[in-house]
Amino acid sequence: MIAFIRGKIVEIGQDHVVIDKAGIGLQVYLNQRDLAGFDEEEATIFTELIVREEELSLYGFLEPMDREIFQRLQRVSGIGVKTALGILSIYSGQEIINFIIEENQVLLTKAPGIGKKTASRMILELKDSFIKDYGLMDLVKDEGSEARQELHEALLSLGYGGGEIARASKELDLELPLEQLLRLALSRLVK
Repeated sequence: MIAFIRGKIVEIGQDHVVIDKAGIGLQVYLNQRDLAGFDEEEATIFTELIVREEELSLYGFLEPMDREIFQRLQRVSGIGVKTALGILSIYSGQEIINFIIEENQVLLTKAPGIGKKTASRMILELKDSFIKDYGLMDLVKDEGSEARQELHEALLSLGYGGGEIARASKELDLELPLEQLLRLALSRLVK
């Protein structure tokens, strides 16, 4: 297993980055939320190597927690690499843990490729292990997470994707009223 890669970003694509490590260009697929965060030349990406019959693919995450959730999501019947990456394009690993422990099907079904049955299966198959491994203390939300969630839902309902939402809501003052946050985020998206 390749646990992480630290190197210079030489290319940013629509769904991947290429990292130069000792003269070798490694292509790493990223979720849209993490991809939107690249504005630096040097990066550390926590990786998961997926081995298939015809190819080896590296999937990367800016947070080790997201990589762990990516691995666990794939253990759920009906969720593959693309669906797991899609879920992490709009929600952080911590948010996914919270939604599953809280049995919040509504927010889980907002992720691409997740219907009611799959959301129910995720809750059924992951809830107990999440409570055991992460405990209920993780449900204590960070400051602004409710505002971030409301903004996220509003932008999703307007048809924006996870990467666009992450870029638009980056570094917003979450103390502001939702209407003002929405106005600021939309002004960033229109540019």
